[in-house]
Amino acid sequence: MWRILLSVFFPLVAIVSFLVFSSDQGYVLIRVDHYDIETTVTAMIILLVTFFLFFFFITQFLKSIFNLRRRFIHRKSLKQEKEALIKFLEGDFQKVETKLMSQIKQAENPIFNYLLAAMATEKESRHADSDQYLAQAEQYIKQKFTGRKQAEKNRLTLNITRVRIQLSRGDIDLAQTGIYPLLKKAPEHPEVLRLAEKIFLQTKSYPSLLKILPVMRKMRLHPENEIQALEQKLHRSLPTTTTSGSKRRLKSD
Repeated sequence: MWRILLSVFFPLVAIVSFLVFSSDQGYVLIRVDHYDIETTVTAMIILLVTFFLFFFFITQFLKSIFNLRRRFIHRKSLKQEKEALIKFLEGDFQKVETKLMSQIKQAENPIFNYLLAAMATEKESRHADSDQYLAQAEQYIKQKFTGRKQAEKNRLTLNITRVRIQLSRGDIDLAQTGIYPLLKKAPEHPEVLRLAEKIFLQTKSYPSLLKILPVMRKMRLHPENEIQALEQKLHRSLPTTTTSGSKRRLKSD
């Protein structure tokens, strides 16, 4: 906006200066119905410049008022989100939901509000409400994020939260179904690897866990001695599983 002002203002000042110091300042006649307005070109230009400057500064003033209000709402929303996070850490999950949902329309990224509310309600064993917040987060991503990169980033966070909730409920089959796409999308994401490790250990999917073990070592998910111990445990478990499976097949024959 300031560039427009400067690009218009200085040429007008130059024109007015030229007309003021010239012998003939020109003549302007404006006739509206039965009324005539007579003035010089110099006076008309000065009047137009004055009107333009008045309009410009009024616009800037209104814009600053609007920005001030928006900043105030944004700060209030951030304050509520910080307080909600503190309440979550304190275990006051009901207040977490209240604070997050009260500012959902003013939130900079409502995905955070929905997902934290989903985790809070899950802590209270309100599974239906938790699923509803996850669904609202997914719907928001579909509606608001047109860019593929932004949508994928937020969808990754959503799916990590969903698998974490499924695992906490004991829905191990759903969690296992959800972890494979996450490993494909984000194979080096620390939380994805942690969830995959828990799921594969619970389901005794040792071959799958062995496949991600090099990545776990690369990302230093655990100290090297723990990684080595886990690797040895998995290798010991594989022959046992195979042998027991062969015995069951022989008995059935």
